[in-house]
Amino acid sequence: MANTSRISQALEEIKKSLRRRQLRIFSAKQLHQIFIKNRKKWNLPTAMTTKKFVQALELEVVIDQYHLDFSGEEFGGYYLCSSSANYIIANIVPRTFISHESALNVWAMVPPGNRIFINREQSPSSGKAAKGTLVQSAIDTAFSKPQREPGAPAEFNGIDVFLIRGKFTDQLGVTEVTLKDRENVMVTDLERTLIDCVVRPGYAPDPEEMVDIFRRAKADISVTLLADYLKKLNYTYPYHQCIGFYMERAQNYSADEIDLFFRQEIKYDFYLDYDIHEPVYDARWKLYYPQVLDLKK
Repeated sequence: MANTSRISQALEEIKKSLRRRQLRIFSAKQLHQIFIKNRKKWNLPTAMTTKKFVQALELEVVIDQYHLDFSGEEFGGYYLCSSSANYIIANIVPRTFISHESALNVWAMVPPGNRIFINREQSPSSGKAAKGTLVQSAIDTAFSKPQREPGAPAEFNGIDVFLIRGKFTDQLGVTEVTLKDRENVMVTDLERTLIDCVVRPGYAPDPEEMVDIFRRAKADISVTLLADYLKKLNYTYPYHQCIGFYMERAQNYSADEIDLFFRQEIKYDFYLDYDIHEPVYDARWKLYYPQVLDLKK
């Protein structure tokens, strides 16, 4: 009982100390070091051990344990309970950044959801990758099926966490953002996020919502930078057709801005999403899209 009361008395100081740390994710060894360094300052009982200290902080809901398992790649430790889910997840797995739908949440384009996407880029290839050759029948076959999943998600407090092992881009458009309470995370900027959501629609809101996101993003993006990013990413598939289509449907982009994408080669029939039921064809963009978009015009 004495141990609990002394922990309670020191609780605010302990919270402040943990919040002041550069990273609010802890290993068991780090918690041991924090305990040894501060036990006298916090007037903790001499009989208290590191194990009892950690248990007391868990009981007081100051810290909690996490365990993420990405199909055998596992991460475990403790986190400060007052931290946001985006911050915790973004800092658990090394060399990752928040992307896709989760990046839209960081940029206040969508509310928090029940899944978080983090991206860890693959190593660069030894030479410059050549752009693939497209065949219409292969495009049709690829987009007639559901999008390939990135692997089984890990679970964190009821949230599905997806680790995407994306192509190497040298972190194009990745920036550091400060969330609430001085939480720093790496996240794709809004231009890169829009491209990522178009490229992997399964990791993004549905096309109906994406039209609205493009509309609301207009005031916060540079269309020139968006086009520049897409060129640098050098995708084989003609994603410029999807981006131009979304911009046109958003109805608040200028003709010159839309032309940055329309002037690019439009040779193949393409798809706004995978496995579209009741697709409708847009002849201008040579693009199949879900019929529901016409109901929202």
